[in-house]
Amino acid sequence: MLKTFIILSLTSILFFFGCRHDPIDPDPPDPMPPKDTVHVSDPCASNVIHYQTDIRPILFNNCAVSGCHDKETAQNGIILNDFENTLASGGIVPFYLDSSSIYQRIRSTGPIKMPPDPRSSLEPEQINLIKNWILQGAEDYLCDTIPFCDTLDVSYVQHIFPIFARSCRGCHSGTNPAAGVSLTNYDEISLIGQSGRLVGVVAWWFGFAKMPPNGNKLPECEIEQIRRWVAAGVPDN
Repeated sequence: MLKTFIILSLTSILFFFGCRHDPIDPDPPDPMPPKDTVHVSDPCASNVIHYQTDIRPILFNNCAVSGCHDKETAQNGIILNDFENTLASGGIVPFYLDSSSIYQRIRSTGPIKMPPDPRSSLEPEQINLIKNWILQGAEDYLCDTIPFCDTLDVSYVQHIFPIFARSCRGCHSGTNPAAGVSLTNYDEISLIGQSGRLVGVVAWWFGFAKMPPNGNKLPECEIEQIRRWVAAGVPDN
């Protein structure tokens, strides 16, 4: 009898301590963020993506446009014209691609696609920049180092086309491009280059329309690259 009592007592003790646990959280927290793809110890490193030079031109020229997410329209209350407003939109969640609705929409081909039809989707290179920026923590890293600007050996493929893809394609593409001017390929870009207007509009010369119209002037390096490319006869190099 005593033996049976001892066994039952030990069983009760083991059951009490062995099954004790914290209450189940009905809404468990998100897992810890994955390790960033690039450990940013030097904001001037070549593999660091910078919001001001890499991300803002993409969002500004493709999303923060009239009728969509510029300051005046603010569709759905979302403004994507600068770093603070972009983060405040909730569409970018640092380190989390699945939770970043802006990233999910720019890579979508369905009804939630951004930019919406009939406007063209972002280039794969632009989507990849935004992806890696998020994975790096979606920071606004600042770098005082002036990057090397090659204005001697200017190439259409390496220099000119990326400028237009980043800063012009958002308005000058699709079935209804701004001012009826499409700038999505070499034939279209070289045509405007040969017209004598290209340097004037990007350099904001007096008497020329300012391009980009609603944003900052292109960096002087890019303007000089365009000028030299035009002066060289708009080569397809």
